[in-house]
Amino acid sequence: MKVDKVLKRLAAKPEDAEELRRVARALGSELPRQRLEVLRAFRAGLARQTEPEGTFADGYLNGMLDITAEYEVSLRQVADESERQRLAMRREWREVLLALREGPMLPSEIATVLRRDRPTITRILKKLRIAGLVEAYAQDEVDGRTRPHRLTLHGQRLVDGLDAGVSAELERGIRIAVALFDHLVQHVSSSQSELDVVARAFEGDPGSAAAAVSLWRAEARDAGLLTEFDGEFHLTPGGAAPVGGRSKLFWDHGTALLARLKEQRTTDFPVFVRTTNDTWGPWAFALQNDASGLSRTIVNGDILSRTIEPPPHFDLLYDDPAVIGADREIPAMQSLIQQADARFVVTTGEDSIPEGFVQLELAPGKD
Repeated sequence: MKVDKVLKRLAAKPEDAEELRRVARALGSELPRQRLEVLRAFRAGLARQTEPEGTFADGYLNGMLDITAEYEVSLRQVADESERQRLAMRREWREVLLALREGPMLPSEIATVLRRDRPTITRILKKLRIAGLVEAYAQDEVDGRTRPHRLTLHGQRLVDGLDAGVSAELERGIRIAVALFDHLVQHVSSSQSELDVVARAFEGDPGSAAAAVSLWRAEARDAGLLTEFDGEFHLTPGGAAPVGGRSKLFWDHGTALLARLKEQRTTDFPVFVRTTNDTWGPWAFALQNDASGLSRTIVNGDILSRTIEPPPHFDLLYDDPAVIGADREIPAMQSLIQQADARFVVTTGEDSIPEGFVQLELAPGKD
């Protein structure tokens, strides 16, 4: 749910416990996304909510403010480190850092080694000092242009990760690709804008970052490593991290299970798949060719944020019968179960079939 929407609801009922919990759930959903600008907006909105001191609402709001503020600090530290890495990818800055890898040098010595004019080197060193990657010493000298420079601990750690035999452009491209794949492994799926944010850690210009993501996306898709579904990108089975258990079974047999469901229906309705974050990927992959465009997955975050809006007719599929009992205790899911035109559940043959559900037995040897 959008930040402004939950805060607007809270403003209308500032002491309502359910509205406070709604805001907390929205905050909990936002924290893993690590979007600093959204968290800042969240914190600013919370700060505008004023309640009498000592009340439950006042304490609840202050608690959320403290959590948001502390998380912002940790994100800024990560952002600072990402910014240092991005700076090191600039060719001219990278050259200076690699030159200082051999030990302290005067600006004039760096200029000679790199065959660059001294004013240019002086400007680069100034920017590297501001970034905390190099430092000037011999404090008895006042003019930074004549003092030796050396790598700071941050600079040394960053330079240790650079390969002098690889061009800055190639290394930046490799780092962006690795970061994008890692982001998808960690977050399961991401939108184009979220991937652009990842790339901006290496490309300061938003346009360059978007172009880098577009190039990576095209190459990854052509290689069969990336799939787009419902505006989100996720790794295909060949590109994902190793999976096991039920997740692997659904990667292997999810499409066949959906086909068997369709065979039992005379009308082709959208399918809502109730699953988990661990098994979301294979179902999103299996649903990508849905003709209605309305089929979707449902995970716990969707239930907490109340973003499930079913069409007039749909079929409901649970990939784990053990979840059904708990969902029936949740009003929103109880209503969804009742609204479904047909209800299916994936079983392994040993699971009991809940009342009102049709069994789709997971038989790997047959699918």
